[in-house]
Amino acid sequence: MLTRCLRLCIPLGVLVSVASGASAQKSGDLSITLGPINQEVGLTQILPATTTPVPDLGGRPAISTQAPGDPSAAGYLSLALVGSLSTPPAPPPADVWVTVEYYDKGTDTFDLEYDRLGSGTDSIYFAGVAGQQTVVKTDSKQWLTRSFHLLDPAFTHREDGGADLRISDNGDGREALHLVYVSKTVPSPFRIKSAADAITIDGNLTEATWKDRDGGVFTFNRLSQDLYLPDSRSNWTGPSDLSGDARFSFDKDYFYVGATVVDDTANNTSQFPSLFEGDSIEVYLGLDNSNPGRTGYLVGSDFQITLAAKDDPEWQVDMGGALGVPSVDPGPVGANAARKRTDSGYVLEARIPWAVLSQAAGVTVTPPSLGTTIGFDVHVNDGDSTSTQENTFSLSGIPRGWRDPYAWTAAVLEPGKVLYKGDANLDNSVTIADVMLSLRFALNLAKPTDDQKVTADANKDGKLNIADVMLILSAALKRLPLQPA
Repeated sequence: MLTRCLRLCIPLGVLVSVASGASAQKSGDLSITLGPINQEVGLTQILPATTTPVPDLGGRPAISTQAPGDPSAAGYLSLALVGSLSTPPAPPPADVWVTVEYYDKGTDTFDLEYDRLGSGTDSIYFAGVAGQQTVVKTDSKQWLTRSFHLLDPAFTHREDGGADLRISDNGDGREALHLVYVSKTVPSPFRIKSAADAITIDGNLTEATWKDRDGGVFTFNRLSQDLYLPDSRSNWTGPSDLSGDARFSFDKDYFYVGATVVDDTANNTSQFPSLFEGDSIEVYLGLDNSNPGRTGYLVGSDFQITLAAKDDPEWQVDMGGALGVPSVDPGPVGANAARKRTDSGYVLEARIPWAVLSQAAGVTVTPPSLGTTIGFDVHVNDGDSTSTQENTFSLSGIPRGWRDPYAWTAAVLEPGKVLYKGDANLDNSVTIADVMLSLRFALNLAKPTDDQKVTADANKDGKLNIADVMLILSAALKRLPLQPA
């Protein structure tokens, strides 16, 4: 009988939601693709006789935690690291991410238990605080992925059979697993692009920056994203209750938020310092992410900004409220935020001045530069009742972000895509070729891309017609300077 994990009330491996499907393997990372014949790259299965191969499930081979001949026993997938991250001889990094691809059938749970340094006598099967890192399945009958942020792993082969980590099905249902991937960095960091044009805060989201779908978009529409799910308090009833997408950008003066939210009961009557209890968006920024496993906020670097989705939006800044740091009221939002009601919910558009963060922290906050990786998370809150938060959809998938930045994911800051008015063929110039292509769009003889819908709409009326063609023709003949779309 395999030893069950004893959980300790100390910081845990962090669970982070990432998009389903694995990307190209990075140098130094380890992986195992599971099935009747495993494909191992620095990661090997231990005690294979305790699992059952599945030739095909939803189009992919897999391994089930079902032990042959023992349907009642709790099941495990045990793995050992034999590649660049294993020890000895060298100590492992302080932060390691393990991504698990699993088949989301049923409503049972699973945990990842790992050999952790310095966590006491039960460290060999460390799984953290009960419920905080547990994956609760939602019966979507799809392949999904989750990533665990492991703090201070040992990887010295002390688990049963010489394993370093294992996936436990907790005895409440079997798990079907296709891929396990181990990395020294966040496997799929969020992408945030710099603003490509001037953004007017009016709740319309018409700027080219918001229409660039190539940058990071947080789409929230699945029960598995609700932070209330692990402790069975989620009362999400479907996409009409809460869903949508949120986009982000930045420049030297502001961090921008643009969200389109479906919410059948738009409501926020909460007051400072509890604005997050009603409809709201919380943005978590860690401008110094050199230690992604940190507990507690860094002064002048880590911020939680709540944007309350009221008719007249309000905001607050927190820098470790759970640790006794008082919330900060930056004063009236003014032109920095706008909420616009829609038939299905609302649009919230906002800019967070870096100067406001400086004021809240009492130190000068330097805006992050292009190419920087920052700590980042987003919570979209729904409060249908008068004063109680009922759902929180999270980018990272772990509820401790309000307390510890190790619960966040990461974001890479990239240069924004610049689109030019009239540049229908996207070659950074306006010529007769753009006139001819825009005419084809107007006559429905060609289908524009999302970017071309922006550049060929010369008069910004949301339509592609002859009026746009004439404006583009005039710009081409006069050789007018390029203007941002």
